[in-house]
Amino acid sequence: MSPRKTAKPLGKIAKPKFNGPELNLHGDIYTRLCALNWYKLHAERIAASRKLLRFRFFRGDCHVHSNYSDGRSSISQIKEAAEAAGLDFVFVTDHGTIDQKYECRKFRRIWWGQEPGDGPHHLGILGTEKTFRPTGDFLKDFRSARTSPGALTFVPHPCGWFPTTRYTAEQINLLKKLAHPFHMEIVNGANQFFDCWDITDAQSVQLWDRLLTKGKIVYALGNSDAHMVHGIGSVWNGVLSERCNKQAILSSIRQGHCFVSDGPLINLTASRAEMGQTIRPRRGSTITFQVAAADSAGIYQVRLIKNGQIVKRVAGRERRLVRIIHRERFVGRQFYLRAEISALDSRRAFSNPIFVANRAAR
Repeated sequence: MSPRKTAKPLGKIAKPKFNGPELNLHGDIYTRLCALNWYKLHAERIAASRKLLRFRFFRGDCHVHSNYSDGRSSISQIKEAAEAAGLDFVFVTDHGTIDQKYECRKFRRIWWGQEPGDGPHHLGILGTEKTFRPTGDFLKDFRSARTSPGALTFVPHPCGWFPTTRYTAEQINLLKKLAHPFHMEIVNGANQFFDCWDITDAQSVQLWDRLLTKGKIVYALGNSDAHMVHGIGSVWNGVLSERCNKQAILSSIRQGHCFVSDGPLINLTASRAEMGQTIRPRRGSTITFQVAAADSAGIYQVRLIKNGQIVKRVAGRERRLVRIIHRERFVGRQFYLRAEISALDSRRAFSNPIFVANRAAR
């Protein structure tokens, strides 16, 4: 999106008022104006939503690039942009290296990872202490990388990315061969700002449902894939954790205790079960699911999806908070249930599923 034209020379543009960190962007006026306005408005919207729906989570972007690979921004710029966007943590996942870790260590909650190209896909790795060298055999490398101490692996942009990269059916179908559980981005904001949703994200959500319906446990992530700082936090993960340190955050993400959002908040529970958990009720018993969704900008709709089908649709009617109770009688067949919200301006959030399985299927 181009900045609005103005008759003033660039050197005389008035500096917007901003009650937040000062971004050191070396004279990049467009990026600076975007950051000063967009970050502030988005963070204020989410802060207002948190007052409506009080549950503990931390906001983080797990896929960002720096000038240690093909990103345009330094680690210090990423740190300042993350603070301005109201994020609690960021993983800097450069291509082919984790040399950025030495600089990341200078800053609080700026962690590192890696995103090497690996044959037909990229491979996302968080929490690793050593550079991973892929062999080009994606399935083998995915298994190998996840055995590294402390590492969490995920599939970035499983269907392609904006604006023109589209994966083939062969590339997409390869993901069906991954041993589950595994993590996959359902929203990726590469090359986008303000609104990161596009056809590749819609395809990724459809792929997610297809994999889930086949009985695979696949946990969703949403990341900006930002190569310039003004994209950081355009989509993020709300991680349910008691503490915001790398070990605790990775532990919660690993269990699917998180939701994906570019604005709204959503939480899904079933009795004491959180998002990402598997429950094993008695046959014939009734499971009570509870959904809580909030957006200070107003809610358009909340949907519940069971095995790829919408089983409940609740109109928001411009309310800012919607709560839903949904009951399912367990007849012995496994299923998953997830929730999603769309706001009046089409921004979205997706819960991770709660999985329901037969007690005998352990």
